[in-house]
Amino acid sequence: MPFDVNGKLSETESFWGDRYDFLYSAGYTLRPRYKPGWSPSWKGGPKVNVLKCEDALIPMVRSVSLSSQSNYEHNFVQTQRIMDAVRTADGKMVVLKKVLKSVHPHEAEIGQYLTSSPLSSDSRNHCCPILDVLQDPFDEDMQLIVMPLLRRYKDPKFETVGGVFSSSL
Repeated sequence: MPFDVNGKLSETESFWGDRYDFLYSAGYTLRPRYKPGWSPSWKGGPKVNVLKCEDALIPMVRSVSLSSQSNYEHNFVQTQRIMDAVRTADGKMVVLKKVLKSVHPHEAEIGQYLTSSPLSSDSRNHCCPILDVLQDPFDEDMQLIVMPLLRRYKDPKFETVGGVFSSSL
């Protein structure tokens, strides 16, 4: 994850910052940097190493694309469609995914169907449960799908350098 040394939200991050209060009222808390009025923890006080400040982290996601030469291209890009959050009711980590209904009109419905009973009890069903579907307060075409965080990035721990690279595809 890259670090923000300037203390300003990027355009992509502003999307989430604009929805902080809405998500909080719906029962989800974003990272402190997205809270309205946020002030960077590394500014205005004792000298602090910005690399050790959680609120300096800018969420990134690995993007894998297949080029015309059939080689994988790996790029770290600032996430636009997903964000981590905490469900305030129980403190569980969740993932928020923004979906345009005009592009994927049935994604939420299909996901909810596949993780409903009796399908969810089938041992062959590996679909991620959808915990909540929120209508975006600013864009009628957008939904925010809430799913549990299934696994942290370093669980299980990598044992070899090759394990890191092979798992990233």
